[in-house]
Amino acid sequence: MIENVLQDLRYAARSLERTPGFTALAVLTLALGIGANTAIFSVVHGVILKALPYEDPDRIVRIYPGHVFNMELVDRFAHGSEAFTATSAYVGEAFTLTGVERPEEFSGALVEPNYFLVLGVQPSLGRSFRPEEKRPGAEAVVIISHGLWQRRFGSDPEIIGRTISLGGVLRSIVGVMPAGYRSLHRNWEAWVPAVFDPADEGYRDRFFWRSIGRLAPGVTPAQARDDVGRLMSRMHEEDPDYYNTELVRNADVIPLHDDLVGRIRPTLLVLLGAVAAVLLVACTNVANMLLARAGTREREIAIRTALGAGRGRLVRQLLIESGVLGILGGGAGVLAALWTESFLLGFLPRSVPRIAEIGVDLPEMVFAFSLAMVSVVVFGLVPALRTTNPNLQSSLKTGSRGGADTAARHRLNRILIGAEVALSVILVVGAGLMLKSLWRMLQVDPGFDAPHVITMRLSPPADRYPDTPQRGAYYRGVTERVRAVPGVMGVGGINILPMTTGRTSVGYSTPDHPVRPGATPLHASYRTVTPGYFHAMGIPLLRGRLLEERDGEETPVVGLINETMARRLWTDGNPVGKEIRGPEGEEWFTIVGVVGDIQQRRLDLAPEPEIYRPFDQEPTRAMHLNVRAAAERSDLIAAVQRAVWSVDGEVPISQVGTMDQVIHRSLAGSRFFAFLLSAFAALALALGAIGVYGVGAYTVSRLTGEIGIRIALGAAPGRMLRFVIGREMVPVGIGMAIGLAAALLSTRVLASFLFDRPQKLGQVHHRVVTPPVPHDPT
Repeated sequence: MIENVLQDLRYAARSLERTPGFTALAVLTLALGIGANTAIFSVVHGVILKALPYEDPDRIVRIYPGHVFNMELVDRFAHGSEAFTATSAYVGEAFTLTGVERPEEFSGALVEPNYFLVLGVQPSLGRSFRPEEKRPGAEAVVIISHGLWQRRFGSDPEIIGRTISLGGVLRSIVGVMPAGYRSLHRNWEAWVPAVFDPADEGYRDRFFWRSIGRLAPGVTPAQARDDVGRLMSRMHEEDPDYYNTELVRNADVIPLHDDLVGRIRPTLLVLLGAVAAVLLVACTNVANMLLARAGTREREIAIRTALGAGRGRLVRQLLIESGVLGILGGGAGVLAALWTESFLLGFLPRSVPRIAEIGVDLPEMVFAFSLAMVSVVVFGLVPALRTTNPNLQSSLKTGSRGGADTAARHRLNRILIGAEVALSVILVVGAGLMLKSLWRMLQVDPGFDAPHVITMRLSPPADRYPDTPQRGAYYRGVTERVRAVPGVMGVGGINILPMTTGRTSVGYSTPDHPVRPGATPLHASYRTVTPGYFHAMGIPLLRGRLLEERDGEETPVVGLINETMARRLWTDGNPVGKEIRGPEGEEWFTIVGVVGDIQQRRLDLAPEPEIYRPFDQEPTRAMHLNVRAAAERSDLIAAVQRAVWSVDGEVPISQVGTMDQVIHRSLAGSRFFAFLLSAFAALALALGAIGVYGVGAYTVSRLTGEIGIRIALGAAPGRMLRFVIGREMVPVGIGMAIGLAAALLSTRVLASFLFDRPQKLGQVHHRVVTPPVPHDPT
């Protein structure tokens, strides 16, 4: 058997060597299909299939994935639930490293000390957090990432115990995470234990903690969900006005893996299905090529059959030829996947979870060669069976021409061509819908003048600017210096930049819309701005007045709302002068103006209720500086940075760019999906066209004699051309009809990815711009 297989391999190599054009085209076709599948599988495997890089990852769960906690709930879950061996919570935080030659802002998290215990990871240097480090008065400590340790501290082995200044707080480094540690959020580089003080009003009032837990042995997520529900019921009974029935009703526990990848899973699975269709087109193409090639080998197969070769041996030999093609195509496909890996990773949106774990490794290579072997069966078996069942008499009589075409082979060719065309049409229609959806999204008016707005994030250190008056003085100084830069038309700041993922939501009520006891209050997005923000962004004032410099700590508490919120609460009246109250009924602020809606989060989401508060009455530390330029001038960015540093060169500047770039990044997910789907559709269309051409060319070559006889008998060449084209276009037409019908059904799968809210192109450039806010030099 081994000797026979080796003989078949040598024969297959010689046979493929004799037809280099056929071999190269077949290998290239398979390489494209297998390479594309391997590349997408590397993403699916890294993001969805691979287990989280933590100890016993199946036991790590998210508690209340749709809700955030306050500190009281975090403590109650830590001590009141029997379903978990440990629970913890975290919230993202921006840290500013100061007291060094080059100040830097980077992302990290405030965590409950059990955070690393829940994940089952330990620092490679030093220790993890201790439970007492969350109590008031505890030593200020920090754990840093391996990357930060290398980048800013030169991989100092004596780093443990060193004191650094983070946001003006001196903290002792107690641990360095391992090089292979994957944070829950890709860019976190430092972790600080949060202080949980029951005497602090924020202990109950600040709901922004995300909670995770490690299930106890033998406990399922469903059992943990019941335990969480019982705990929340007790909290509701103790304080029904504060912990409402919604928290009890929405109690949930899901695996952490599902929570992290749940949103991206449908997108990746649709792409995997699309690229699988490309592979089917490639396999169909190669099958058609093999069938066409079989016509030239009929005499060879007939002679071998007449000399006693069994059909099984002949099928095996032809399948080995197909196997060689599959191995060559699989190897070329892996090389293609490796070549496109860096491009694919660069094109992936930064929001894709676990992006650092994507790569073409051993599992992906095994997948590629498994795919190659499956492809061998798909494209090689039918041609092998058809070729090894010849009509001996007709095949041997035909001579060197290789045998007559049979109706059965023609029918099979046409079926395969129809299948290719149908699959290609489905992908082309899907890609067209996604491109149209993306185009419509690009026509949405964001509500501000994006092309002329420069933005950058400023993070004044807390030790240099510890209170509101000092921070206010700093931002007023920055505004004054930047406004003096030639070409600057307006300057303002906001704590959470539009078209980014950051968001703060608050509950509210009005005298006309009170909150019933135990009910959930209405919520609105909540942002802090400086007076010049609306002019800098080109956001129109619709009623009342804008925020001014006089709106400070000693003046009446005021704020603005957007058009959506005004329309929702006061459909027939003017909201200016009305009060907005917090959920507990205390006075909050008076509405002094209504501004236009803008797209705060994404272009495909409708504007939501929005509250704007003046910086001096609702201060924050870090702000995004927005600068309106007279024209699109890239050189203005450097001038603005110099002006900012002229006020204080120790303040880090980050996230520098234009609002156009911010919008571009917000569309990264839609662009990625539309681009890949279009690329797969174009590839399938090209492969299908090659297949149609190849079979058509082969058919014409076999009909040359018949065509010559018909022309000799008086048939017009034009008529013969229509005869040949009509003959070959029948399966194409049938395939297109089937593909269009299937595409109509497939739009249901794509429905959740499509956007259908077009607006007029260039609408933003004709918006009414508010006048500049008068500046008080004092």
